Amino acid sequence: MFASVRVFVALAGPPQDPVETEAVETSAAVQDPEPKGGFGSVGPVTTESNIQQPPPEPVSESSRAEPRPEFGGRVGIGYGQTDVRNDQPWDHRGAWLNGALQWYPYVTPRRRTFGIGVELGYTYQGLVRGRLPAQADAPFAKSKVQQHFVNLGLALLVRPHPTWFSIQPTASIGFAIHGGNQLYARNRHAELPGRSNALGVAATLALCTAWDIVCVVGGYRWTDGLDALGVVDVEPFQVPTGTWQVGLGFDILRVYARMNEVPQ
Repeated sequence: MFASVRVFVALAGPPQDPVETEAVETSAAVQDPEPKGGFGSVGPVTTESNIQQPPPEPVSESSRAEPRPEFGGRVGIGYGQTDVRNDQPWDHRGAWLNGALQWYPYVTPRRRTFGIGVELGYTYQGLVRGRLPAQADAPFAKSKVQQHFVNLGLALLVRPHPTWFSIQPTASIGFAIHGGNQLYARNRHAELPGRSNALGVAATLALCTAWDIVCVVGGYRWTDGLDALGVVDVEPFQVPTGTWQVGLGFDILRVYARMNEVPQ
């Protein structure tokens, strides 16, 4: 019996203070063992760093400007005079109406100061002379013809200032269609056989401002022999014509481009 009691006391150990035991148990409950790594065991990871991403390098003006095409669509109205080889030169005059489309496939990237392209245009010119020389057998007392000219040519663009001033010269070839049947030319009353056609060349110069939108336009146009038929003597003859015109132009396509331009 005494041997059994000794074994029980040895296994139980010496008596412990209850306060100390409680402290040990509380500490063991608070401090959990760190989880061991393994498959399916992922713990949160938090890192801190003072390294910052460097700001993007500034884009230079030269690298930002890239070659791109430009388009123009100008309409114009003005006044013109035409010479039909009478004793009194430039005796036929009338309204001048014009529409021109420009395409510049290449414009210099740096400040876009120079461009080269093509132009397709249409021009209406009225040829009217109210007072004709008095003749007893004159078939009509007023000369009145309309000229329609379609042209295709080379267009240049020069910009001394990107916003306020540009120079736009063009040189073109085309053909003219004349309508009307009462023309006083080469000092003769003449009729035109239907719609008489003639080849021609033209040169225009536009001085523009406000982003190339508003322009002052002037130019000269020459056409080859216009087929005519004398009314009195019924003899055919040809009439070369020369016309100068001046007016104001307004570029519709550049207004559209300006409205849709993204500021840089």
